Amino acid sequence: MALKLGLSFVSFFLTVAQAQANVLKLTAGSKKIENVAIAQTAVLSLNKQDISLDLIGAGLRSKRVLIANVKVYVAQLFSSDAAQFVRTEKGALDSLRDCRTTVMSLTFLRNVDAPTVQQSFKEALTKNSINLTEPAMAAFLQAVVNGGDAVSGKTLVFAFQKNADGSETATYEDSNGHLTSVPGPAGTSRKLLAMWLGEPSDSGLASLKNDLVKGL
Repeated sequence: MALKLGLSFVSFFLTVAQAQANVLKLTAGSKKIENVAIAQTAVLSLNKQDISLDLIGAGLRSKRVLIANVKVYVAQLFSSDAAQFVRTEKGALDSLRDCRTTVMSLTFLRNVDAPTVQQSFKEALTKNSINLTEPAMAAFLQAVVNGGDAVSGKTLVFAFQKNADGSETATYEDSNGHLTSVPGPAGTSRKLLAMWLGEPSDSGLASLKNDLVKGL
């Protein structure tokens, strides 16, 4: 009974939108990381609105597997209020607190199955003392699994928006272009962005955070 109630609670928090490929339109710049073009600007097309974004930073996510460092994805961080971003290890995450829209784009360099992607996110959230059973966190993690595997050459998009009533919405676009919106209370965006800008759960994320904070 408890399991059924828990799943129902998560389902209540998930809102699945129509398939919509390329919710994030990038203006490719001259720089590349692992042959992935890095954009200086982007436009997020969501809920019948076009939101202009500027690049904060970009970097490579690697993961130690046995004795080798495996290249996983290239991350690009954008914001509608990029000028507010504080380029220090301690100040970066909190400086996004008042940004209206923040987007993390992950272009994968290899295939990664959905449970592994979810587990990596769980580890990062746990490292930052975030309760995975909170409705918004549980719904977000479920959306990652429901969205299927990360595919080499394709991009996962995570958009975090502040709403007029003080609530927040995290929208996830999977490799197939399907959108899932997860509503949450104030602070939801900060908790999820801690996966990349909070306390790193491994050396690969520490290196990525350093690149995002430093900027190009």
